[in-house]
Amino acid sequence: VRPPLATRLALQHAALLGGMSHEFAALDEPELQQSLPRHCATMKAYQAELLACGAANSAALATVFGRAENHGTDRLRSVVWPWLEPLAGTAEDEYEHLGSVWRHMARDWTAGGAAQTGHLRAEVLRLLRGEGLASGAGVPPGGEVLVLGCGQARLAWTIASGLPGARVTGLEASEAQLSAANFFLQCAEEERLAFHPFLDEPRSNLHAAARTAALAAPDIAPAALPRVSLELRRGDFLQLSPSGEEALRGSDAVVTSFFLDCVPGVADSLRSIHALLRPGGLWVFAGPLAYHCWPQLCPTLDQLVGLASEVGLTPLGEPRLLPAGYVQRPGGFGAHEHAWTAAVLVCRRGE
Repeated sequence: VRPPLATRLALQHAALLGGMSHEFAALDEPELQQSLPRHCATMKAYQAELLACGAANSAALATVFGRAENHGTDRLRSVVWPWLEPLAGTAEDEYEHLGSVWRHMARDWTAGGAAQTGHLRAEVLRLLRGEGLASGAGVPPGGEVLVLGCGQARLAWTIASGLPGARVTGLEASEAQLSAANFFLQCAEEERLAFHPFLDEPRSNLHAAARTAALAAPDIAPAALPRVSLELRRGDFLQLSPSGEEALRGSDAVVTSFFLDCVPGVADSLRSIHALLRPGGLWVFAGPLAYHCWPQLCPTLDQLVGLASEVGLTPLGEPRLLPAGYVQRPGGFGAHEHAWTAAVLVCRRGE
């Protein structure tokens, strides 16, 4: 029997703590203690700081996802954290991973994340309003907007709050991401949650703070702001039941942000998006094309524009490129540090 979500995430966190125990195991060797006492003292202090951060993350997990059942957490302290190994499995497995939950939380619900991606959310909203479109209008008053792969729902909430009267639906396959979304949407207080998203980054750190940095979430309190029309649903839009798909048809706009490259079959995805839109409806694409499901057809951006036209989604102007990175470690010097550039494309379904 699969454990509940809170327990699964707690077990992953225990696996990270187990990996950290292995990381510092050499400090127990007498020869090292005798030959390099200052280094051992420095590393022991570093270990203690990391363990304190781990305890804070345990508390944050309980706050967001609830208390975990006892499923042998102590036994898993000998397990290596999967994030440090080559990732195997489906894209859905990836987004159920605790490392992904922390990073998306940092991107979507912290002040640092807003500094990195707030302008991208604003651009999506601007296009949905019809501002700057080459032809036609945006989402009409009272219109319906569908956000596919809504993750922790910051973009979906931004759209709902920025289009008064619109009915916004967020669809997300990951139980972990959706549960975090529901927690933050119910927050009536800013920065009530402290967490350390980079504990699983032992490599390429200039100093300890690169790994132990704390963030506070949320940077806004949705429950303390005017109420919006936003519904979150769990599901895979390529595997919807006929009744589920029918319920989502007729959308005035479909938004895919940091999503299209996460699902198998780009052509099938665009056909499904076309089917979900009403005639004249908008598809707004935002994000990279860092395909997660290779080997499969991986269209370039210009090939994606051509594909959209072929399935009946007419591009309204050329794609734009905007910086849209995740929150960066303060003092990390890895190869890319999640410093994404997002393409933004808007298309209209034919009448």
